[in-house]
Amino acid sequence: MKSKFTSTMTLATMLTLTLFGCSRPKNQTDWCNLRNKNNNSDMQCLYSRSCIPTHPLDLDEIIGIALDRNLSLLVKQHEYCIQKEVVTREKFNMIPKIIVNWENSGRTENTASFSESLQPGVPPAPLSISSEQNIMRWDAGAVWNLVDFGVSYFRSRQECNKVLIAQLEYERLRQNMVVDVTKQFWKASVSKSALRRSIEIVDKALEQQSTIQRQIEAKIVSEIQGLRNENQLINIRGQLQAYAAQYHNAMSELSLLMGIPSHQDFEIADILCMGVEVNLCDVRTLEAYALVNRPELFSSDVEEQIRIDEARTAIVQMMPGIELFGGPYHDSNRFLLHNNWLAAGVRATWNLLNIPAYYKEKEIACMRKNLVKSNRLALAAGVISQVHLSYLLFYDNLEAYSIAKELSSVNKRLLEAARHEQKQGKLHEADILKYESESLFSEIDANTKYAELQNSLEQLNSAIGLPRYFRTDVSFASLKCNTAMFNNDECYEDMCDRSFSY
Repeated sequence: MKSKFTSTMTLATMLTLTLFGCSRPKNQTDWCNLRNKNNNSDMQCLYSRSCIPTHPLDLDEIIGIALDRNLSLLVKQHEYCIQKEVVTREKFNMIPKIIVNWENSGRTENTASFSESLQPGVPPAPLSISSEQNIMRWDAGAVWNLVDFGVSYFRSRQECNKVLIAQLEYERLRQNMVVDVTKQFWKASVSKSALRRSIEIVDKALEQQSTIQRQIEAKIVSEIQGLRNENQLINIRGQLQAYAAQYHNAMSELSLLMGIPSHQDFEIADILCMGVEVNLCDVRTLEAYALVNRPELFSSDVEEQIRIDEARTAIVQMMPGIELFGGPYHDSNRFLLHNNWLAAGVRATWNLLNIPAYYKEKEIACMRKNLVKSNRLALAAGVISQVHLSYLLFYDNLEAYSIAKELSSVNKRLLEAARHEQKQGKLHEADILKYESESLFSEIDANTKYAELQNSLEQLNSAIGLPRYFRTDVSFASLKCNTAMFNNDECYEDMCDRSFSY
């Protein structure tokens, strides 16, 4: 027996040393190899998703791609899938426990015992044994703790509600995504139009600069007057060049929102018609829409139910722990009359000193429930304020666009009048360039005001929790494609159910 014990301890020691030896920290080379491996996998996955339609994309198509492929939404989908598995785990905790025990052991000495007689003169019984030196016994029992069942039941309900909160957070993230895409799309559209219209003026400005420099050298104009005119031309070029940076920034942001590499080429559709007619409800009706549609308010309702179940869990834990058990038993001891038997019964345990702690936990849960109510009230007030502000901002931008459009019309007429006078010899080419730049800047300003109008309208839709609900009449010069636009790539074949609704 001693040799067997020594062998067991030696084996355990070797196993412990092996485990500690394998857990040594990675060196720098290992980490670099891991980074390169993960980087190759990530880049392959990212570039495999970069296939998008080749025709110019309008706003709705870009929003569709962003909602389907955005990486932040992908992260939220994974969080939702994990939370669903947590619910399954909590449900498994509600079933009874099946406990199996097995023992095979031996003693170095026998369990001999003696007895002492209580009657004087009567000799005690001789030494005897009632169990063997080697023991082999097993039992299998089903145990069902009613308190544990109640706790697991309420915790599984809490986890189910957390799944719903994850759905609502995903939905709100989608709504915010629509607002972000709309903002960047109109910024890119205005910049693209400005760049296209400014090419001719930039060429004329460069040619005019060369003419001014020759006039200064030839003493045709004074140096001060010539440099002043050249300064004006350079300012025009600088203002137009700023739209290039704005366009590149907006397209880069759109690529990020669409979940494609920044160098992936795509084109946004030109705008053919910019309508402003929209059938808005009154602000009170919009506020009512928001209070019944905003995902944040739904989340607050669900959060309150979680706190209620938290209080119920604390109440259940204050009760006695009642266990129902039963199962077969076996003992190989040859001194027993019956080596196999069945047993069943009820056990009850009650830790009285834990009751104050659970009672206080129940009070804390009630206080948290009240806190959720207060937060929901503040959130509702904030939602109403956001809707009201978005409503006013839309009409402010509508008025600003109307004024900018009127100014652009006047500047166009002024340009036509200047060209007419140029034909009569009353104005020079430099004067015409000035009128052309003013006309272009006023047109760009009108387009910018229209973009702000569209952004404020989508912000209003987001404020009431209904993306793309109110829309103006906007038509795009894009060729529609009937083929499937969105595909789930091989990197996402293991994606769980991606349908989120509440």
